[in-house]
Amino acid sequence: MKIRKIKLQLTTLLILFSISCFSQKTSLIWTEINERDHLKDRQDSATWDKELMQRDVGDSLFNCKGEPFPHGAFPVPKYDLAGRFRYQGAGIGGNFLNYHDKKIVYRFFFKGKTIATEDVLKGKETEVYFMLVMLTDFVDTVNYTHSSAYFTSRNNPDVVCEGFNKTKTDEVDYTAFITASRDEYAIINMRLFNLKSGRIILIAPQKDRTLRSLQLDAPIMSSEEVANYINETLKRENVKLFFDDKGNI
Repeated sequence: MKIRKIKLQLTTLLILFSISCFSQKTSLIWTEINERDHLKDRQDSATWDKELMQRDVGDSLFNCKGEPFPHGAFPVPKYDLAGRFRYQGAGIGGNFLNYHDKKIVYRFFFKGKTIATEDVLKGKETEVYFMLVMLTDFVDTVNYTHSSAYFTSRNNPDVVCEGFNKTKTDEVDYTAFITASRDEYAIINMRLFNLKSGRIILIAPQKDRTLRSLQLDAPIMSSEEVANYINETLKRENVKLFFDDKGNI
């Protein structure tokens, strides 16, 4: 009787252990275990992608300085180690629009669908995680020195972007990121924004050289949906009031 009971308990424990292991391998949620494993891989030279490192040394030192942060050449683990969360591409978009006697410059950043985000994206192939919409009195249509943007996949499975927009007198610098655990933040001239409260940030530089911001919530959208969404957003009453304020440049 005791032997049978012990066998039953052992069998139950083995089943529970198997279920636990299976759920960790197939989970669509980035856990603390995933984070610990990722940190271990980052610090273990046996997991590093040596070819990627060689390429990055040349790019970081000579081609891609990055602003506001320079792009350093760090060794990174092989992308496939991130499993279902593995980087599947990313990109940048943007444009400028006439707005009275000024311009509206916008930038947006997106990442490709992963196995882990299929359910969240509901058929979309990309996910826009940050949009910056800024009023400006300066657009360089020849050399495009008024704005620049970068992104990097080297934090796989997290994605990070950065860039700047200029006015005639000042520069607005920013960086933003979304992690595998779906934490998402932006920093604009050292103001911190939790993007879970809204992925669209409007910036209005002031005549006194201070800044004003307006954060707007938005549905999850693909890169193809952004242009139309920005155009519609600019028609909102609260947005028009924000960009038409007498204190703006």
